[in-house]
Amino acid sequence: MHESQRTLVFVGAAVVSVVLAAVTHWSNEPKSLAEFSDVGDPFYPDFDDPNEATGLRVAAYNEDTARVDVFNVEFKDGLWRIPSHHNYPADGEEQLSKTATSIIGIERGALASTSSDDFKRLGVLDPLDETVTGTEGRGDRITLLEGDNILADYIIGTKVEDQDNVYNIRRPDEERTYRATLDIDISTKFADWIEPDLLDVNRSDLREIVIDNYSIDETRGTLVPGEQSQLTRPNSTDPWSLDHLGEGEEVNTANVNSMITALEGLKIVGVRPKPPGLSADLKGETEGGARVDTMAILDLQEKGYFIDAEGALVSNEGEVRVGTGDGVLYVLRFGEVFTGTDVEIEVGNEEGKADTAEHADTAEHADTDESGSDEDGSEESESSEEGGESSKQSRYLFITTQFHDAYIEPPGEKPVAPEKPASAEESEPESDEAESDADSDGDSEKSETEETTEEDTEYQQALADYETKLKQWESEQKEYEEKLEAGRKKVQELNVRFADWYYVISSKTFDDIRVDRTELIKEKEPEKGEETSNAAPELAPASSEPASPETVPEETPGDEPMNEGTPPDELPEIDEEKLPDGEPVEPKPATESEATPAADDSSAGSTE
Repeated sequence: MHESQRTLVFVGAAVVSVVLAAVTHWSNEPKSLAEFSDVGDPFYPDFDDPNEATGLRVAAYNEDTARVDVFNVEFKDGLWRIPSHHNYPADGEEQLSKTATSIIGIERGALASTSSDDFKRLGVLDPLDETVTGTEGRGDRITLLEGDNILADYIIGTKVEDQDNVYNIRRPDEERTYRATLDIDISTKFADWIEPDLLDVNRSDLREIVIDNYSIDETRGTLVPGEQSQLTRPNSTDPWSLDHLGEGEEVNTANVNSMITALEGLKIVGVRPKPPGLSADLKGETEGGARVDTMAILDLQEKGYFIDAEGALVSNEGEVRVGTGDGVLYVLRFGEVFTGTDVEIEVGNEEGKADTAEHADTAEHADTDESGSDEDGSEESESSEEGGESSKQSRYLFITTQFHDAYIEPPGEKPVAPEKPASAEESEPESDEAESDADSDGDSEKSETEETTEEDTEYQQALADYETKLKQWESEQKEYEEKLEAGRKKVQELNVRFADWYYVISSKTFDDIRVDRTELIKEKEPEKGEETSNAAPELAPASSEPASPETVPEETPGDEPMNEGTPPDELPEIDEEKLPDGEPVEPKPATESEATPAADDSSAGSTE
């Protein structure tokens, strides 16, 4: 090999060595400081006012059902609504502000990765990205909006091991993933975003509860009457009374109070929209009466509701009617049973078909006894596992209201004005002759004047009492009329509120409200001392022996014998032959053995 060739080989080897060294150095060199320049900065520095938010969207991939569950709430056209739940009205302003406050100022912590290749490992794949395949590595995406403008948007991934509240997190428009400390208060529960008080009743307002446990024979299309129980009370302080109580029975107050607690706190777990035509009828927006079309009737039947021959709405699990002191009668009709996951219970199945179709076997619950067991004794399960996710049992509820003025206590009878006495009327001027007669009969006129004055005084007092009572009655009458007007208005507002929706309640709530009559009754407890008060007194056997002094009851005032004095058989003997005629008879002193207890002189009787 020539010297020049050898030199070229050495030069080439050196170049290769330099390149390898450079590559090694570059690969092991710390990342550019520019990549760490935003560590410690907020993800969205311009978002600092929680009240700016008018919308929230939470998307989470459900590995059990292999689908993305989306919950969103927004303020639009002057109303808060939940688009993900059929645009149901939301009580969202306070809840959204609370959520936004917890998201403001989230800072970028340590840099976890700069490559999208690590998204799956860190659990920050976008759940809304339809190009992503597989079921693993998807995070939860949380978006706050002001109208259509994004205020904050995060994909929250897996929790960092051995660190409290530290998660992998990134912005959807960035590839860099950071670690961040999170204390987010976000609820995607439907019940947390709606008005929780469905009926808006207080137990003190309740005046009547009627439990009508009829059912529908769907095969024959007929109503099957069931037992009815009517609880009533005139006001909030009186106890409840139950119709047709048997002898020895009384109201089971504890169970009645439990039922009232369930009514007072009635909460829904899901909603379904009613057909538009049916909603319009319920709101009174259709002219010429109800016009429920075929589609609406089919929709009703899917939920367990039917129109009877007289055009009335009935349900296959009876109804409960609740009357309140403001004149509102709530009619709660219980429909078909439904089993599904939490999301399915809240919004229904994706297919849009009858929710009960795929769970028809669950609807066959009529043969279960009060304990929740079926005929062969096996206990009915309230939840089951379907597709790896827990399924729960719930039931449809259809609510309407009516106005009944009988529940509002009217004022008493209008007071009657006292009758004006004749003496109070103006009298004509007296003549001179009348004055002369009056002078001659002064004493009589004075007496009549006194009587007239007394009558006038009594009348004036009665008139004052009447005017006071009249003012009180007029005030009560005005208040009564205002209650009537307020009650009618409330019924209209409630019917508009309830008209658009079938509600879904839990099976437990259904069981707590639509109770059997036997649960409202208990055996009457005897009053204190009642066991002995009704028993006949025992009579002592008759005896011919005289009572001993110890057994003779002590006499009390008012028990003295009619004839006082010494008994005749204890008087001393008198020799009638030695008595002088016409002289009073004096009894001779009794001997010591014949002595009797001292008595008044008046007790000595005559011998004649």
